[in-house]
Amino acid sequence: MIIKEVIGNLSKDELKGRPVERIYLKWDEMEKRILRKVTDRGTEVGIVLEGTRRLKHGDVLYAGPDRVIVVELLATKAIVLQPSNLREMAQVCYQLGNRHAQIFLEGNEVLVPYDPTIIELFHKLGFQVKIEERRLEHALQPASGHHL
Repeated sequence: MIIKEVIGNLSKDELKGRPVERIYLKWDEMEKRILRKVTDRGTEVGIVLEGTRRLKHGDVLYAGPDRVIVVELLATKAIVLQPSNLREMAQVCYQLGNRHAQIFLEGNEVLVPYDPTIIELFHKLGFQVKIEERRLEHALQPASGHHL
């Protein structure tokens, strides 16, 4: 099965009564436009998205009378930082950007994929660091792929 577009989101659509097949993706796979995966029920799926559209947790890729195929973002080990003011937020984002780390925002929290060197850095800078299993959604997008 080849999927070329997202047709909805499970959080918004009424798709009750149909079996749901899930495609489990890691955080770094969510940014890819072309993927080949197998659902939890064994259906082979090729995903070829056009344009800048990226996958989101709960995206519906197929909705037929027999089943619905949905994207599920897997939780992963993540660093959680909670800057208490604008200065701390700037320092956190500067340090992470300097290391080309992928940054995710959830409310007032900054999340980063687990990396022991980043934990060590923020401990040295005096920040409280938490390690949690989280879904890494809402990634900040760089202005460009190259330094300006």
